[in-house]
Amino acid sequence: MEAPYHNPEQLRFVRQLFDLIVPGGLLVLETATARRPRTRNENCAEIWFPPDKAASRAAHVSTNVTHLPSAKAVMSWLQMIGFVEIQTSVCHRRVSRVLAADRIAYIANRPANGRPGIYYGHAGHEFHIGHPR
Repeated sequence: MEAPYHNPEQLRFVRQLFDLIVPGGLLVLETATARRPRTRNENCAEIWFPPDKAASRAAHVSTNVTHLPSAKAVMSWLQMIGFVEIQTSVCHRRVSRVLAADRIAYIANRPANGRPGIYYGHAGHEFHIGHPR
């Protein structure tokens, strides 16, 4: 699956992928990543809003992209949702260094008996990622 960066609610999108994959199934997720040198290695997402055509051109980002997660952010989301055995693919390194710096691909398993992660629990209430209360 490629396209989380086109979706402004990326964590919810990853949760929906978890729900669609059969227990014991496999997810292959590829996405564009943070462009700014200061945020590439942080656990964060860059906000590209409002769209700036000059900046978008310089960073090779479509004007319909509003959030670019770092590789660490995508890994965190997969773990928060409940995916296991998460591996980073090296497929982009085989193409070019530039592509490897701007994109990431993960392969992850949905546990056979796993349930989606809980964002947080408080006073007997569980707030599940990607679902209303």
